Amino acid sequence: MSDYTTIRETYEVDTVSRTLAPEDIRAGMYIAVLNERKTTWPWFLTAEDIFYDRVKPFVCSVIPTEGGKPLRVIEVCLPFVLIENERGQTKTLDVRTSSLVQMSDRYGRESFRRATESRERKRAQRKEDAKE
Repeated sequence: MSDYTTIRETYEVDTVSRTLAPEDIRAGMYIAVLNERKTTWPWFLTAEDIFYDRVKPFVCSVIPTEGGKPLRVIEVCLPFVLIENERGQTKTLDVRTSSLVQMSDRYGRESFRRATESRERKRAQRKEDAKE
């Protein structure tokens, strides 16, 4: 019975993403963007409204189209995080506007490995098609 409990606890810990505080982000870990905060102005805004401070911008939380895809942290310089996606492209995230979750190392490595294999298969297929 104790073996089952240990296996179950280990499995649950490895497969559940957890929300990250900015100070918990470290180089080499796998993260994903849970949501982003966007600030926007109402469409009916006029210059007079701004001058008299009658209308305020509103903040909404959106789920990004690439949300949930693993990203590898390259370097951290708060509030900015340099990340790399599965295709090897890098970009900078601002943790003040993004909610981040930590993905398990196993999940991140597997995702990156499969993306690399898929790219290599497509590249080999294109070379083969070009020869014909």
